[in-house]
Amino acid sequence: WRKNYINMFVRQTYSEIKKIKPNVIFGISPAGNINNCYRVGADVKRWLSEKGYVDYLVPQIYWSLNFKLAPFEKIAKDWKDIHKNKNIKLYGGLALYKIGTNLDANTWKCKQNNILASESKILKKLGYCFHTDF
Repeated sequence: WRKNYINMFVRQTYSEIKKIKPNVIFGISPAGNINNCYRVGADVKRWLSEKGYVDYLVPQIYWSLNFKLAPFEKIAKDWKDIHKNKNIKLYGGLALYKIGTNLDANTWKCKQNNILASESKILKKLGYCFHTDF
């Protein structure tokens, strides 16, 4: 029941925004873990596939390239695999605040390469949108 109520809320929010000002762009930035989204009732598959929920989604893919529990490229690919509607933009949320920290088992301390630049290249390769795409 939670998923249905959240879907109704998101759909109604989208609809009301478009009634008032059709050119306003509405989106959501859900947690990066797709399974956690479903567990809490965020039907991200529907939002990325069906018109009338969002104009864009920015999953919070806040993991580094080498974090074994949730490697960035795998998570980014999982999100791209559920993205079905070409009119709904998919952006990747990156974790600037983690650079140089010991978070995610110290995987943000890599000095040999620019993690965010590498993640951006991965998103581009997978077909994610960038700010110039709207």
